Amino acid sequence: MIERNDDLDRRLRAYGAELDSEIARSGAPDRVRRNVLRRGSADLFADLSWRRVAAAILVAGMLGAAVDLMFLDRTADQVDVASVDPLYAFDEAGSQ
Repeated sequence: MIERNDDLDRRLRAYGAELDSEIARSGAPDRVRRNVLRRGSADLFADLSWRRVAAAILVAGMLGAAVDLMFLDRTADQVDVASVDPLYAFDEAGSQ
């Protein structure tokens, strides 16, 4: 069984190496790179105003709050979250 697995691994590695060399020989990675760079802009967000981005974030926050207030089930138990600061004990000890 181990020999069959080793043989399968060797064959897969050989086939992978063959495919890698064929890809390199064909020049496909360079063509893909050139096409991506040609289609992409140097600054994708150059024409996007930061005021528009801020407004979109604000609207998204307001919509999220409205959905939270109107549509979520309020009959479920409330979950209290406690923030534990491990350095708090050191502050107390230092002040005494």
